[in-house]
Amino acid sequence: MEGNLLAGRAGLADSRRVRHLLPMTFRAFADATRPGLVLPGPVHPAHLQDTSVAHTLDEVRFDLDAYDLAWQDHLTCVGFPRAVHERTRSGAVSDGFMRDLAAWLRRDIDPDAPAESIPLLLDGLATRSSSPMSQRNAAADLGYTPDTFTLRLARLVRSFAGLWCPQRDDRGRIVQGSQAKLYLSDPIPTGCRAGSTQGATNQT
Repeated sequence: MEGNLLAGRAGLADSRRVRHLLPMTFRAFADATRPGLVLPGPVHPAHLQDTSVAHTLDEVRFDLDAYDLAWQDHLTCVGFPRAVHERTRSGAVSDGFMRDLAAWLRRDIDPDAPAESIPLLLDGLATRSSSPMSQRNAAADLGYTPDTFTLRLARLVRSFAGLWCPQRDDRGRIVQGSQAKLYLSDPIPTGCRAGSTQGATNQT
């Protein structure tokens, strides 16, 4: 039996209680882990080049190193509450969390496949993340039928392990007919990809 399949989002009790939580945003992560860090207000991506944004950023540029360190920390746990707690308390996300995360992904995405199927899938997607991906070609390369591959990607996104990012114009509107890019959430690529001993380990 694989334990804690919600990877810290359902608590650590032995009961079957489920408390389904979305991963924390970077803003929520920074607010929880660095209460003294000044957080500018949210800005729509289409307005990032506005003069007002430049002025706001100029006021906090003295703390640039703190923002960089906060972002690097966030990338190690992606806002999963248990991972954030472990990272804040001990400086690292535990192997136990990574085992739970691997088990959670396998149950949600490909429960009947061998344990190594998810690390192989994630590794294959990560190597194709630098440009728009041809799903048909990727499916053939990774040994999936097109329909099965599409289903795996849909389950990956529903499990918060991946995110489709559509192309947008200068006003922030989705470019019709353009191909979206699929990005994986960290630390999933490093902790559960092929070649990682954590990703292939099941917790009993």
